[in-house]
Amino acid sequence: MTPVQEIKQKILALFTVIFLFLIVGGLFFSISVDNKHKTEILKAKVDKINAERRIAETMAKISIASSTLPEITGTAYLTLAVANNGTKKILQQKNPDYALPIASITKLMTAVIVLENANTKTEVRATLDYIGKEESVFVLETDKIYTVKELLANMLIASDNDSARLLSSTLGTENFISKMNTKARELGLTKTYFVNVTGLDPKKPTVEINISSPNDLAILLVYIKNKHPEILKMTTNSAYNFCDINNYCKVVTSTDKLLSDENFKYKIIGGKTGSTDIALKNLALVTAGTDNIFIINIVLGSKDHFQDTQALINNIIIN
Repeated sequence: MTPVQEIKQKILALFTVIFLFLIVGGLFFSISVDNKHKTEILKAKVDKINAERRIAETMAKISIASSTLPEITGTAYLTLAVANNGTKKILQQKNPDYALPIASITKLMTAVIVLENANTKTEVRATLDYIGKEESVFVLETDKIYTVKELLANMLIASDNDSARLLSSTLGTENFISKMNTKARELGLTKTYFVNVTGLDPKKPTVEINISSPNDLAILLVYIKNKHPEILKMTTNSAYNFCDINNYCKVVTSTDKLLSDENFKYKIIGGKTGSTDIALKNLALVTAGTDNIFIINIVLGSKDHFQDTQALINNIIIN
């Protein structure tokens, strides 16, 4: 073999070694990446199982002290523990599927439709077609311009009917109500039906009225907490500086007296009151529980919605 041939043979051997090294190295790298990915998937599964176990353990420790629970005057009510993973535990209930008038709890769905179909920065002029009508508190003034965001706040905090009516004008009132009922069907709210955006009683007793059930409203509240938490956040204001676009402001106050009740046991995440002659007194409330668990409490057809809600929530035991 000539010197030239020897050199070529050595070069070929070197390239062969390098080639084999690259193949083996690539194989080991691929195996390493694959193992890392599998390890991450396995860890995620273990973490999920552990989290669900902790939630189950916490749920098992939550109950209502029935022995000290006073009489609840509501026609229908539901107290429900809900975990962030969707796990639920009924703590107390009575007629949870009864379809009853809900009064201004209606405005929770009104807010959902606004947020899913309008821009909160949109400016709306207040006209006599929508304000100063039935059950008006005359906070809005004719021809003043308000943003959708401000109207939402006034509707949810002060339960202002003019604000609800004016918000419906952004889509056309009939179209707006149609969207409310469509959304109810999408969410599986089988006992829920809307005929107006305020929840006010009809002027004639033969006319239909807004209705829902504790179970349906619990589903709606879970949806709002997951998709539109800003709705609940707005309702935690005991007072609000409501302004038009020119910063002419009025202080409005919340209809939820529990926000300032020092004897109320748990932190309020949000909710909505409702009261009319036909619906009586109603309250849908979300409160903080523990370890990523929150409490939903619905009271319909009550003589005293605040007293009933406080009795149910304050008697919750978390061991």
